[in-house]
Amino acid sequence: MHYNRWRKNGDPNKVKQHQNHGLSLIERLMARCDDTGSCWEWTGSADSKGYGRLNLGDTPILVHRASWEAFRGPIPEGMFVCHRCDNPRCFRPEHLFLGDQQMNMDDKMSKKRHRYGVSRGADHGCAKLTEQQVRDIRASSGPSRIIAERFGISGRQVRDIRALKVWKHLT
Repeated sequence: MHYNRWRKNGDPNKVKQHQNHGLSLIERLMARCDDTGSCWEWTGSADSKGYGRLNLGDTPILVHRASWEAFRGPIPEGMFVCHRCDNPRCFRPEHLFLGDQQMNMDDKMSKKRHRYGVSRGADHGCAKLTEQQVRDIRASSGPSRIIAERFGISGRQVRDIRALKVWKHLT
């Protein structure tokens, strides 16, 4: 028995599942669908971010993208399938829309789903300077080392502030 598994699958402990053989993509999607709420939630496997996934042959695909292709047609090059409902397991076509990278990021930011806050400058938790101190550094002349000692930062930081490499939002 183990020899046969090794011969067929390359691994004696692996058993290939062919339960979806002959089913259309829509049938495969609906076989793993919990439609008790307003969303069609994928009950199969998910990635680390909670998005449903399935394999088409040997190719893994996100379920909401598979749903778009099955119910709406091909996804144009460079387009994203975005969720109106913000449920990563949802694949209901009415809850999905196409958008480019910028639309996807704008949607994420407007719904406050971004991973990190948009804290910049003095609002950032690790900031050592105020915005006024940054303006003073930019207006100052003299060696970076001396300015750095006065503000309790490194000379490299002073040079980066003056070169507009950091604190770019202050011009």
